[in-house]
Amino acid sequence: MDAWPRACFRADVRKELLVLNLGRTLHLEMALILSTLPHYLSALPLLPFYNDITYEYVRVIIIASTLSVLYHFTNESFIVAVPDYTAAFIWLLYDLYFSYCYGNAQNVKKVIAVNSIVLVLNWSIPKSNPQYEMLHSVWHLASAAKCYYVSLLVSRLITTYTAARGTATAK
Repeated sequence: MDAWPRACFRADVRKELLVLNLGRTLHLEMALILSTLPHYLSALPLLPFYNDITYEYVRVIIIASTLSVLYHFTNESFIVAVPDYTAAFIWLLYDLYFSYCYGNAQNVKKVIAVNSIVLVLNWSIPKSNPQYEMLHSVWHLASAAKCYYVSLLVSRLITTYTAARGTATAK
């Protein structure tokens, strides 16, 4: 008779631990999703040139950010991973294109440097790490800061370029 209450207690404890673990997992997954959202802010510095120059660039930022949110919302599904990484790569190509076309090789080097730093930071977080979700969430914030920096750089390059040629397109 003594064994039955202990067995029930253990099952209850196991259920509560499972619920706590699921809650922790969902909480950390939500942190991954929420920490991806600041990437949308990278479009803001480019909006003054949206109609004439940066409309495709801004759309790539929005699509890539949305795919990243979706990637983490679907618990890092492989089906979403391919479009997510592809969109991120296209975003990088736009960063390089605009920094070269409206700037010079020095600006391209800056873009490559900050992207390389963020990439190395991402690769240095193993998925087997028990703190992966938290560390990757912090990495998202660093990545968003990098993206905003590059967009601000490109915006300034476009402003300087168009002012020098007398073709100011910012509205």
